Amino acid sequence: MIFSETWESVLDGSKTETTRLRPGRYQVGRRYAVQPGRGKKGLGFIVIDAVGECLLLERLSYFRAEGFVNDTAFAGALLRVNGALDSRQRTWWYRFHLAEER
Repeated sequence: MIFSETWESVLDGSKTETTRLRPGRYQVGRRYAVQPGRGKKGLGFIVIDAVGECLLLERLSYFRAEGFVNDTAFAGALLRVNGALDSRQRTWWYRFHLAEER
């Protein structure tokens, strides 16, 4: 799973959820590499604990779980990564934990 702006927060454990604008193929119970960019080597692993769907506006209050200090920083990161956003847009969220290395 790519975390272009927040991979460090994933690896230090302060980010435990991620929001995506398109449904992914990520499944509960599966392990995925933490990548800082497309085609870049994985730096660790996460395991997906839960998946959900909601409006983008509903996700902004989860900024701490997303690894941000406030909802404005979270919204700014979503804009940088995805371009223009609509608060009524459907989003998919993934709750995860760091996996032990194998």
